[in-house]
Amino acid sequence: SRRAGDAPRFSMSLPPSIAALHERATELAALLESWANINSGSHHVAGLDRMRRRLREDFGRAFPTAEIAEVPLANTEATCGTT
Repeated sequence: SRRAGDAPRFSMSLPPSIAALHERATELAALLESWANINSGSHHVAGLDRMRRRLREDFGRAFPTAEIAEVPLANTEATCGTT
């Protein structure tokens, strides 16, 4: 039973791939750390290109049937899709 002021509780099931994420915590933490270690400051074009390539590679492996679209960023030095 709920007490006055308690938020209602909802029960929902998660897709198996989401429910299992905790089992990949070490792997995903290492992946995140590898991305964070890429020097990709806002005006560091070479680093931004490296980051874009890594994201494309890593997401392409994780989601092989997904369409990965790159779009140019207006008013930036980004060279989207040229490397």
